Formats: sequence, C-alpha cells, structure tokens
Amino acid sequence: LNTNAGGSLQPVVCPPEVYCMPGAVTADINETSTSSAQSCTEGTFCSANSTDAGGSDNCPPRWYCPRGVSVPQPTPPGHYVGRSGQIYPSKCRPGTYASAWLMIACDPCPPGTEC
Repeated sequence: LNTNAGGSLQPVVCPPEVYCMPGAVTADINETSTSSAQSCTEGTFCSANSTDAGGSDNCPPRWYCPRGVSVPQPTPPGHYVGRSGQIYPSKCRPGTYASAWLMIACDPCPPGTEC
C-alpha cells in the first residue's frame, strides 16, 4: 500500500481485515477500485500486508471467517464447523448438542435426555 505522505508516495503495510493489490494507494475499502483496499474473501482471513483476495489462509475446521476478518473466529457452544473455509458456524440439529467452544461436530444427546 502506498500513501501520499509529505507529497510523495510512501509504502506502508496494508492493514488487517483487507488485502491490497500492488499499487493500492488507500486503505479505504472500495470493491470497484484496484487502487483501494479490498475485503478478503469469505471463508478466509487477512492479516496485515495481505496482497491476495484469498488472504492469509482459509479458515481451519473449528473456526469460521465472515468477509473481512483478520483472524479466524471461534465456533461457539451449540454450533460446529467441520471443514475449512466456512463463513459461519452451523447450528447443532435437534437431538444433538455441542457444549464446548471449537466443536468440529455435534454429539448425540444421551439416552433419556432431550437437547
């Protein structure tokens, strides 16, 4: 990312949550201009200085990445993420549960219980 500091273009690190194409001159997001920062693709995360729409990497299982995040988000109880690149966690189906954070699958309810 190049910014106009003191009348001349100066390189700076592209901020987290976005990526900057070579030649970008502003960290303001404008999806229609390659000279502006762009939101990272859903299912990926962008740490600082990302230069690709795919960001730093795909979100791993147990984590999810809505559009434009700098780090993967943890899957909360009652939900699961079983594969990489997920945008949102899936809610456990009736008859199953996930009592902890970062579940890869929901467990069946124990016999004689309802959940």
